[in-house]
Amino acid sequence: MDVRNELVSARRRAGLTQRRMAALAGVADTTVARIERGDVDPSVGTLSRLLAVVGKSLTVVEGAGVASPTLPGVLGPSEALELHRTQVRDVLATYDIVGAFELPVPAEPDVLFLLFATPGGYGPRVAFLVIQELRSLLGHTVELIQDRVGDPAIEALRPNARPI
Repeated sequence: MDVRNELVSARRRAGLTQRRMAALAGVADTTVARIERGDVDPSVGTLSRLLAVVGKSLTVVEGAGVASPTLPGVLGPSEALELHRTQVRDVLATYDIVGAFELPVPAEPDVLFLLFATPGGYGPRVAFLVIQELRSLLGHTVELIQDRVGDPAIEALRPNARPI
């Protein structure tokens, strides 16, 4: 499991040095540095202790399919998107999805909403495949919204949309 970026981000958000995080987690001083450099893959126990220091925990998600490189609960949907932006673009391009935007929906902070256009529309199978690939990549629920210019609900969200 590659946890480098998630661990660095969580530690920095908590305002901790590597040494302080290690001391609080009860691991050797060099452990955090080695994990963050990618020199070692931590055991589940070590990772659990390190995440607990920053108020996070590991979660087993039933039916998630492929293991996500983004630990749920460590990064929010927008942070996960930022971390994996290039891979998200690649997934969308595979299905001819163009002009994609992230739509922040305050009522659903744990869901990533993507507004997009496709040249000829898309069917339910394509939507399912895209959602599954992005969920596996980002570790969050993803909802696709096909762009319909003039739709009042979409137009209300459009000012806050961020390009992918």
